[in-house]
Amino acid sequence: MVSDATITLAYAGGHAVTALTNLLIGYWVVFRTEMRARKLFGLYTVAATLWALLSAGVVMVADPRLVPILWGFWSASAALSNLLILVFAAVFTGRDWRQNWFVRLLGGMYVVLIPVALTAPFHDFYWASVTVLRTPFVHVDVTPGPLNLLVIMTVFIGLGAEVYYFVELYFKSRHRPSFALLVVVAGVIVGLLPFAISRSIGVLVETYDHTSFGVAVYALSFAYAAFRLDLADVTPVARDKAIDDLGDPYLAVDNQRCLADYNAAAEWLFSVETPDVGTPLADVAPTLADQIEAMDGRATNHTELTYTTEDTDRQFDLRTSPIRGPRDERRGTQILLRDITELKQREHELERQNERLDKFASVVSHDLRNPLGIADTYLDFARETGDEDDFDTVAAAHERMETMIDDLLTMARSETVVTAREPIDLETLATDAWETAQTDGATLEASLDDELQIAGDPDLLQNALENLFRNAAEHGAGDNDATGADCDTEVRVTVGKLEDSSGFYLEDNGPGIPPQDREDIFDHGYTTDDEGTGLGLFIVAELIEAHGWTITVSESDEGGARFEIHTDE
Repeated sequence: MVSDATITLAYAGGHAVTALTNLLIGYWVVFRTEMRARKLFGLYTVAATLWALLSAGVVMVADPRLVPILWGFWSASAALSNLLILVFAAVFTGRDWRQNWFVRLLGGMYVVLIPVALTAPFHDFYWASVTVLRTPFVHVDVTPGPLNLLVIMTVFIGLGAEVYYFVELYFKSRHRPSFALLVVVAGVIVGLLPFAISRSIGVLVETYDHTSFGVAVYALSFAYAAFRLDLADVTPVARDKAIDDLGDPYLAVDNQRCLADYNAAAEWLFSVETPDVGTPLADVAPTLADQIEAMDGRATNHTELTYTTEDTDRQFDLRTSPIRGPRDERRGTQILLRDITELKQREHELERQNERLDKFASVVSHDLRNPLGIADTYLDFARETGDEDDFDTVAAAHERMETMIDDLLTMARSETVVTAREPIDLETLATDAWETAQTDGATLEASLDDELQIAGDPDLLQNALENLFRNAAEHGAGDNDATGADCDTEVRVTVGKLEDSSGFYLEDNGPGIPPQDREDIFDHGYTTDDEGTGLGLFIVAELIEAHGWTITVSESDEGGARFEIHTDE
């Protein structure tokens, strides 16, 4: 048979341990951590500690007349602690309790009911009846009144709201251990067990309210869940939303270089999944892990790297920064990959535009000035002599300048990047280009058994074919005349489909291009004709490359020039 003194000591000791546990947790959270809303949590533990101490005081009090008064304070401290844990849960999970109608409603009910509980011994609204019992220790057996039942209902609603807030935070926060959520739920359930035991039979003191024994469980479970859910000691909801909305890949690794966090953009780029959390980064993204390893020995915290996504190369600016704890200790590393693909493309386009401006300046300042000087000189001669040959020289210089201006306009109007493409029938395109090119004395053969469809800018491609046709006609005819070849042998140009790759070719039966010149013919200003501008084939290469294609030159079966355009579509 357990003596009353032993039972009294056990109950008082249990309440004292509960009070001490709450106090230590509160001290640790407030003074030793940087946890969000830690001051509110500390106030909760103070109220819970007071609740446990009042429970111990009721058990140990010698004068039965003091018990109802202490029990009134006990009831008020219980309601106060539940109010504070509700406000803490709301603030911690990112809610402004001053604007949240639900928290304000419950808070208002607590504010009204706490004074009612505090004055319970002096009216019948809170307790319908109070009986002071003396065994095994002095305590009260109360019959709940209407307001007491309202407090109990409010407490349960508040506990449900707190659990909901943390569960919602768990689902909003990415990649959190599910054990943290289980701890919250288990803490509420276990914390309510003393309350349930007090209303059942078979307990040691059936008439005693054991509820305050569960408050330490609340403190432990909520503190653990808060720390587990609050990665890097920042506002969890705001942090998660900001990182999720970030269009650039973000990852976080711990000090062992194991994956701790990532956002949707990183999930897409590296194909990571929630089970990958805790896995070494080298197993999830080996190239990234190697790059970060190489950066450790450098003074800079950023570098550039390229990833292939959906058959497209994308460039990223890789930056790292340490994750530090409340005492400035390093807890891991944040990794941000800023997509700079478009920036690099703009830089490349700017470089090409600058190069083009330099070429414009070269043509205007040198190539165009030469025929202009010739025209001025021979115009003076013609005025003095009236010689028709001088006038012919002036006319030829003007024609050369006109050709140069046409080529310059083509360069100015051609885009360096083709953004709008449409299906084009190559045979129709070649026929249209042939009709507008100056190809007198030459013929076109379209060797296209099947209709060849290509996707591109029809205006730019027609311009490119016109230049190729004109080049073939001029060089073929010019070389025949120069070498005394049979003038009845006309220049013949053939357009056909490439057999071994995607694209088409254009070849002629002219004298061809010497092997040593083939690498230079697309350079700006390169020409073998004294009357040439050196811009025609350069423009062709610009227009073909603007489509993302390549052009090469070789020898045709008849010994002429063969241009191959590889579209790789």
